[in-house]
Amino acid sequence: MYTYTWYQWLGCFYIYCFAGWIFESTYVSIRTGRFVNRGFLRLPMLPLYGTGAVMMLWVSLPVQDHLILVYLSGVLAATALEYVTGWAMERLFKVKYWDYSNQKYNLNGYICLTSSIAWGFLTILLTEVLHPPVERLLFRLPVPLAVGGVCFITVIFLYDTVQSVRDALALGRALEAMTRLKAELDDVQVQLALLKAETVQRMADYREETADRMMQLRDETAERVAQLRDETAERMEQLRDGTAERMAQMKDETVVRMAQLHDETAGRVAQLRDGTAERMAQMKDETVVRMAQLHDETAGRMAQLRDGTAERMEQLRDGTAERMELLRDGTAERMEQWKADAARLMERWRTDSAVTRAELNERLPKLPGLRLETLTTLLDRGKELSEKRRAFTGQLNRHRRNLLLRNPSAASRRFSEALKELRELAEEQWKEQNRKDG
Repeated sequence: MYTYTWYQWLGCFYIYCFAGWIFESTYVSIRTGRFVNRGFLRLPMLPLYGTGAVMMLWVSLPVQDHLILVYLSGVLAATALEYVTGWAMERLFKVKYWDYSNQKYNLNGYICLTSSIAWGFLTILLTEVLHPPVERLLFRLPVPLAVGGVCFITVIFLYDTVQSVRDALALGRALEAMTRLKAELDDVQVQLALLKAETVQRMADYREETADRMMQLRDETAERVAQLRDETAERMEQLRDGTAERMAQMKDETVVRMAQLHDETAGRVAQLRDGTAERMAQMKDETVVRMAQLHDETAGRMAQLRDGTAERMEQLRDGTAERMELLRDGTAERMEQWKADAARLMERWRTDSAVTRAELNERLPKLPGLRLETLTTLLDRGKELSEKRRAFTGQLNRHRRNLLLRNPSAASRRFSEALKELRELAEEQWKEQNRKDG
């Protein structure tokens, strides 16, 4: 049975912490192909191995003479310690500093069957091979040297633990904040995308609606203009037909009246001639006197007939000209009225078109859904979130960077993207530092 003093137990703890660091660093360096300073602390120590070794020694005390029981006790104790430590560290630091999720028969990634089996063999190796020389070393050391050494290492160990815990907590907060900011930034981007899609759709709908209204107004105007042209042509045709008919009627009336005047004049002349012949036969003696008298009377009456005919013809011409003038004035007036109506209709179409275009240009920036204030707010919020996220990545100092580099298998279910981003940044900074040093 092990009987050690407190400083000897602490000595065992520190020795196995260092031995665990050698084992882990060698194993991971071989797997990654480059040297990896494994561990949670800055010192070359892995507290999990030191705690596990001390626990294995304790639990194997009652059964140290039975290898199978030593093996089983080591499996159970080390597996329980690994699970509790992994669970507590993830809850506290937001990160799994080891992850067995890709191993078969694992439990939440904290433990797995292969590691538990290995712990059992390590327990046997520890109790049967490694611990006896360590025990002899501890017993041979002078007490002042052993106590002084243990106290000195303890002070450094505690300081390193405090600083490493602070770095790990800060790293966990950074991961949490970066993930939250990333979610908010994604939400802002989604809102911007939705706002953009809604705006594009509404603008397309409004342009289509405006185009339909413009097309409808254009068709309506063209239809009304065509209708007005048809009505104008029809009325002009009616006027031309009415004017031609009236002119023909007036011409016919004039011809008839001229014929009547001619017949009347011819009849009167014939009557005069017949009367003159009879009287000449009866009154041959009075022929010369009467012929002269008749000649004078006939000349006077013919002049009267001519004057009356000319006067009536002049009146007829004046009436016809006056009626034609009235017709022309009425036609011109109606044509002017129709032209004015057409001009007003075209002006209304132009005005409506201009109003529609102006309304479109005015409403496009004010469409429902396109809230410029909302858009500006979202853009400002996105910029602010991006700057905050960059600020968190800028807080990756050398110790936090080394914390990530020392634990390449560290994982996080909730903050995987942020952890990946910080790890890539740490790798870039490490390579840049090596180039400067080299």
